[in-house]
Amino acid sequence: GIAGALGAPSASAGAAAMADAPRAEGGGEKKRVGFAAADDSPSAASPTSSSTSRVRVDVGATGAEKSPSATLADPGSRSTGSSSAALSSLLKGSSAGAAATLQSLAASSGSAGGAARLSTGSAGGKDAGRWPLARSGISPYRSLGGTSTSFFLEKQAIVLDFGSAYTKVGFAAEASPRHIIPTPELNFGGRCSSSVSTSLLEPEWVEILDRLLQKIFFHYLSVSPKDRRVVICEPVFAPRPFRDALAFCLFKRYSVPSVSFAIDMMMPLYLTGLNSGVVIDCGYRSSRVLATFAGVPVISAFRSASPGGQRLAKRLAGMVKAAVAGNSKESVVATKVVQNPKASEDLMVQCCYATFTLPGGETLKSDKDAKVAIDKGGETLTVPACCRWQCCELFFRDQQAAGSGGHAHEEGLADDDFQDAGSCATLTQAFVECLENCPVDVRGAVVQNVVVVGGCASIRGLLPRLAIELKAALLKCPKTAALAERLRFTPLDYAPVAAAWTGASVFASVDSGHDLSVADYSNGSKLLPDWSRDGFV
Repeated sequence: GIAGALGAPSASAGAAAMADAPRAEGGGEKKRVGFAAADDSPSAASPTSSSTSRVRVDVGATGAEKSPSATLADPGSRSTGSSSAALSSLLKGSSAGAAATLQSLAASSGSAGGAARLSTGSAGGKDAGRWPLARSGISPYRSLGGTSTSFFLEKQAIVLDFGSAYTKVGFAAEASPRHIIPTPELNFGGRCSSSVSTSLLEPEWVEILDRLLQKIFFHYLSVSPKDRRVVICEPVFAPRPFRDALAFCLFKRYSVPSVSFAIDMMMPLYLTGLNSGVVIDCGYRSSRVLATFAGVPVISAFRSASPGGQRLAKRLAGMVKAAVAGNSKESVVATKVVQNPKASEDLMVQCCYATFTLPGGETLKSDKDAKVAIDKGGETLTVPACCRWQCCELFFRDQQAAGSGGHAHEEGLADDDFQDAGSCATLTQAFVECLENCPVDVRGAVVQNVVVVGGCASIRGLLPRLAIELKAALLKCPKTAALAERLRFTPLDYAPVAAAWTGASVFASVDSGHDLSVADYSNGSKLLPDWSRDGFV
């Protein structure tokens, strides 16, 4: 089988460098943000006996020394470490060792958990109420380490990871971003058909980015950008007007000395110590898959799938609203949740999980309803047990092909808003097509280092379920059947929601040879990166 898929490893060079970076936090003690074990003890995440295991899932501060900044928000999420150690037994075909350690998922899945919000504080003062507090409604982490202080003689580069829902900002050589900022204004345009997309013009992007960069530099980071290098993480197919407007604002409005553009889905590989692999990003609007070989992205093999955090949250809210229709009090609360995207995200984070079946035939599934507090006013909402796992089936099952279109309408969803968001209907389909479009001699190398990142990657049970589904999908396809035995997953020592930013932090610390300086931009000697102009690999 694919023994050691999520087993125990040796620490990668990039991850070890980031973990050892000095930080002024909790009285000067260094803490690592990792997946907590089921019993909060380091022994629960100890390496397995498999010699092929190469990835560590370790624990940060333990016992009485554990701080809220290194603690998972939901008790059920703490089963990730033990689930990782048991997945090798799960995929080998033996459920004896896996069932014991994975029972914590079913036992704790009835807990609603804490509020899954990432909030690193506000700058305070007169500007405290002008902008929204940095938070993340998708990540089940209360904090990624807090505000850390770097002890370097030179001024560290500013790292910006732009997303369709949230933007991560911080400094190079740090293990976590300083702030995660909600940025709905960066929705990269609409789509009028499956092959034609739309975007704003460059002057419109300049106006939007000018206001956003002002908040980032002077409010959230409190630095002058004139003497700091800037590293930009951007999607593979970000619209060109966005990139041109971003360069104009940085060079002409804020006078930065140099800018470096990097593909966001390549950055998590810096945390594995390997230059080849497949990155699966379970994001907000869609899920994306990109293969990289020897440090070169295979852009022609890029695939995306329509399921994402936004669709999951809307589907769950619609299912709950239909389930509590007979209760007038909870029906009013469910209507508020459907109309509030942030409340829908929090509801998804607190009670959703992915179910999967052990080789022995036992299915890890909870029959407990979850009672979730919606706001500080004391309003609660009961989420039925079946709704808690059915929404996650979007990642693995084509709901419209299964004939659930009418049911989606009953849940109050508008699936037309998502049908063109990705080229594939499911995440497993996107992964298989990505491998099929890679060169034959590349497939065997990249499939041995699969990295899952993004906010939805923190959903309980998603990682083992994804491993099982991907192996089954590879075996069904004749072109990829031989790759099923080589499938290897690499869990990261850092929060998946910020894995791309953390990898870019490593990239900004070790690579500065491809920067675009202000002189290059002014005289046009070096063009901005354009993946459509530079061709496909």
